[in-house]
Amino acid sequence: MNWVSELQTSGLKISFRIKKVLYRKRSGYQLIEVFDTYEFGRMMMLDRKVMLTQRDEFIYHEMIVHPPVALLGGIKNVLVIGGGDGGTVRELLKYSPERITLVEIDRFVVDASKKFFPEMGKVLDNPVVDIVFEDGAEFVKKIEDRYDLVIVDSTDPVGPGEVLFSEEFISDIFRITDVVAGQTESPFLHREMIAQYHKGLKKFFKNIVFYTANIPTYPSGIWSFTIGVNFEPVIKVKRSFQYYTPEVFECAKNIPPAFRIDA
Repeated sequence: MNWVSELQTSGLKISFRIKKVLYRKRSGYQLIEVFDTYEFGRMMMLDRKVMLTQRDEFIYHEMIVHPPVALLGGIKNVLVIGGGDGGTVRELLKYSPERITLVEIDRFVVDASKKFFPEMGKVLDNPVVDIVFEDGAEFVKKIEDRYDLVIVDSTDPVGPGEVLFSEEFISDIFRITDVVAGQTESPFLHREMIAQYHKGLKKFFKNIVFYTANIPTYPSGIWSFTIGVNFEPVIKVKRSFQYYTPEVFECAKNIPPAFRIDA
């Protein structure tokens, strides 16, 4: 019986029984693996961290995209940092934007998604999507365009993704947008990291919207997202999907006392 595991903390591990190893590639940045699992379908791991599974990826991608778009009321020009699997772009395309710029550091993530997760990867061939293979932090340092929305669809704040949680990166994002959204790890396991990120975000953005979602394959099963906005965060568009609804979003902002972040 074959299993693959993610060591989520020094004392916590999640394991998946696998049918087959579909892909394994060590790029210049990380180890990329795709497995066919019994419980969650196909699964992508980066450096043995679960990035997505076919069974629950829609939760993450809906909750990183639809809340900030709901606050904006619509989008024309969006920047996505990371997100080479295409899931975030897939959700953004539901609003018919004029342009999506995807900045992904590792082209092999895009290649793997197109081959093994076509329900996400195929959208990256849409003509409104421009893919730039570059370090996201370096990209925002030099770009002069402004965006309706910037989504930081990053990996965990280690390795290639570490800089995307820094105050310097936040200041560069602030220069090009009034709305930034991103994943901010588990409020059960990573409270200090979230508090530090929120502290940096508050130096540049007037309001912060912090909310959670239940994602079975992510550490602790409860995951958080944070939006920084320079206007009053009020829902302006109401659409519903598989997980996200305006009502779910309202509830997701009601954080239990044990998970609240003071920053």
